[in-house]
Amino acid sequence: MPPGDGRPPRAHRRTTPRRRGWSLILVSALAAGVLVGFTVLRTMRDGAAVPAPVTFAVGQCVPAPGAAGRVGLDCGSPEAFGKVTATVPGTGGAECPIDTDEVLTTTAAAATACVRALRPPHAGDPGQGGGVIRVGDCVGNPGTGRTAEQPCARRGYYGQVVARVDTASQCASPAAEAVSLIGAAHPVFCLAPRATTGSCLGQAVVGPPDPVVCTDPHATGRILARVGQVSACPTGTASTVQEIFGLPASRVVCLARPG
Repeated sequence: MPPGDGRPPRAHRRTTPRRRGWSLILVSALAAGVLVGFTVLRTMRDGAAVPAPVTFAVGQCVPAPGAAGRVGLDCGSPEAFGKVTATVPGTGGAECPIDTDEVLTTTAAAATACVRALRPPHAGDPGQGGGVIRVGDCVGNPGTGRTAEQPCARRGYYGQVVARVDTASQCASPAAEAVSLIGAAHPVFCLAPRATTGSCLGQAVVGPPDPVVCTDPHATGRILARVGQVSACPTGTASTVQEIFGLPASRVVCLARPG
């Protein structure tokens, strides 16, 4: 039997008088109204209240991310982690001040709180791996689609931000690549890849190849130069790589054999 709505075929359905149908609807509505009234009365008698959405205010202190605690702590409290230095609309945090250590969001208020820690270490300081991406910070491989900041002291980052500008044409040496952020002031950051001349590149799994030691069995070549077109590669070039985010003058990477 073909699937249906669970009711018997039309020939076997019982026809209900229209007046009886309206009576049933009215009775159901009255019953629902009594139930809602009882629930509201019970809630008022018990003193229960719907919690207000969390909001942030500049100058208030907050607990550490993930820690239990309320917003609006006394800044002298041992539970206080940081102070809200700004609030911005939305949940991205891209417009937070550059010294922001943590970004707190609340979907109910559709707002973001920019927080500076009360005590060091400050994750938002250049190269420390947190906060807003700024000059001096290091990032992972941008080819993954999510440009995540990484501590510069932890080897394995892809490149270092040398400038934040409005357009890629404003990037200059030592930048060789440019990556854009969505919804940020100065949305383009100019990137100096960790793989410089003399470094070896590994196989590209996602996005631009990451640097590896030249003795790595996965090394595909040693960088001789970064140029604007293949014809400009120097003598000794065995292969080339087109950089996805490369600037016009350095989007071709000329590679010699790794050995």
